[in-house]
Amino acid sequence: MLGKRRPPPHIVFYFSLLLGVLALIPAYRYAMAENWLPTALWGAVAIWLMVDAIRSYGWMKNAQTQAEQAPPVPQSERGEFTAQEAPAFRPAQPAPDQSGLRPNPLLGDQGTVPPEGTPTEANVSSGPTPRR
Repeated sequence: MLGKRRPPPHIVFYFSLLLGVLALIPAYRYAMAENWLPTALWGAVAIWLMVDAIRSYGWMKNAQTQAEQAPPVPQSERGEFTAQEAPAFRPAQPAPDQSGLRPNPLLGDQGTVPPEGTPTEANVSSGPTPRR
């Protein structure tokens, strides 16, 4: 669903571990001052980040074992292409007579505008005009 926008598990592990340790510092300082509400809040944040680090460590190990066990997939089955092999992407454009839209000269082949005389937001009033 998210594709390659997710950070790798080892990055999540290291950052969660670092932030968890950094959150423990104010929790410890507030505990030594016997200030219990900030201690509980910073402690909860530290625990949350440590649990996240443990989860990402599991993802990291799972990814390593899957990579070791999986046979290599040929490039053609992965759906990856080199720059020369990649098919050109062109969005599907309906014929102007089917859609009733005409090409927008500013967008070229990319977009269409409604035919002349069609009501649009720009030329349709939302109600009576107030008197002045």
